[in-house]
Amino acid sequence: LEELEKSENGLGMDPIGITYEDALRITTEKALLGLFEKTVFNIRPLEVSVVTNLEGTSITIADKNIETAEKPKVLGNFIPGTYELNYEFEGPYMPITGTGEVDLISYSDYQLVEEIYIEHEEVELYSDYSEAIVYINDVSTKKTIEELDTLSPVVYSDDVKVHLVAMNSVGEEIVSNSYPLTTSYINFEFEAD
Repeated sequence: LEELEKSENGLGMDPIGITYEDALRITTEKALLGLFEKTVFNIRPLEVSVVTNLEGTSITIADKNIETAEKPKVLGNFIPGTYELNYEFEGPYMPITGTGEVDLISYSDYQLVEEIYIEHEEVELYSDYSEAIVYINDVSTKKTIEELDTLSPVVYSDDVKVHLVAMNSVGEEIVSNSYPLTTSYINFEFEAD
């Protein structure tokens, strides 16, 4: 990196044949009064910006962390390569977390906008009781099924249970069957009035 800083964008150096879009440049220089040549490896880092499909996702790549926004935000400088990726999204109904790998390589310049797609699901909810309150893991969303006819973003899980609480025709509280969040459509049923 020092050699790159000394010469304008590394263009003043004499490449000896291996160039990866100038990200890795191998050059030779005269050393010790010109009696020897020394080989210099110059690595130019990429400025990496990140954006996701779920705004507010916390992204970590190589111990650098950022919370994504609607537009790309700069995460930092990286040497081109493959890195471990961790993400966390605190959704309105459940957290969505995951890990993976990301290849940080640019074929044109020294800036890269990495678009990371966070996999999630959408679950449609239906009931004959439109004023029933939706509960997730026994916690009220304080929204009726009419207001909350779709849960999104969520991930399918046998551990997440959804049910409704409504008032029957005589004003008594009734509870629907409880369903795991494992399908894209749930039709809630209640015991007969």
